[in-house]
Amino acid sequence: MKKFHLVILLAIVTIFTVSAADVDVHRVTPARRAEAIARQLHLDASLSKRFIPVYTEYCSKVDAIFSKYPAPNPGKLRDADDAAIKTATDNRFKVARLLMELREQYYKKYQKILSPRQIDKLYRVEKNYEHQLHRREKNKSKKGPRCR
Repeated sequence: MKKFHLVILLAIVTIFTVSAADVDVHRVTPARRAEAIARQLHLDASLSKRFIPVYTEYCSKVDAIFSKYPAPNPGKLRDADDAAIKTATDNRFKVARLLMELREQYYKKYQKILSPRQIDKLYRVEKNYEHQLHRREKNKSKKGPRCR
């Protein structure tokens, strides 16, 4: 019975250690994200050296777009007037347009570094990352407000 309690205690400690070690999405820098993606793409050292600065620059530009046009709080939009709702909708279109232009621009840069298969995997890894980010945000919102 003592072994059973010891195993349960060890499992609990392991779970808390893993979740404490889990990196908060907001603390992942573009450079660290680029390094992680380079590992997932199985890039060698020379390709990684060329890919990481390009991808880091891309992430910085994406962040700049979202900083320039922040998404409004849905709760505030419910009570907003028509002009505020129109502005928010226009901003969503601007963000979508700017992101598409940026993706096209960096697709051309990626073609100089990566194979078509690697570019495809890059986009799948990014999409998976976004799904994880949304899932974490959703789980955090269920737990209550978060501190930054």
